[in-house]
Amino acid sequence: LSPRTVQVLGLYESVSRSDWQGVETKARRLLAQPPGPMPEALNEQILVLGMLAGMAQGQTDAVRRWEAQWSAQVPAAGLAETRQFLKAWEDGGEHGCSPKEER
Repeated sequence: LSPRTVQVLGLYESVSRSDWQGVETKARRLLAQPPGPMPEALNEQILVLGMLAGMAQGQTDAVRRWEAQWSAQVPAAGLAETRQFLKAWEDGGEHGCSPKEER
C-alpha cells in the first residue's frame, strides 16, 4: 500500500473509533499534501469528514472554516448537497431534511 493509502485507512480507523480530534488532524494532513493520484471524490469525502469531526467536537464554525480553507482545492462535486446541508445545519437554518409544517 502507498503511504497515502495507509494515511486514508488511518483516517477511517479514527472515524470508526469516534476519535474526532484524530479525524480532524488526519484529514488536515491528507488535504495539505500536494495533489496526487487520489480521486477528487476521496478528497471531498476527507473534507466532509473533517467538517463533521469539528462539529462533533463542538466547533460551531467548523464547516465554514473547512470550506474557507479547502474549497478552492476541493471543489464541491458528488458531496455538494451534503456540504450545503452541513452549512445550513451549522447555521441553524433550513435544509432539505427539515420537517415540513403540516397545515
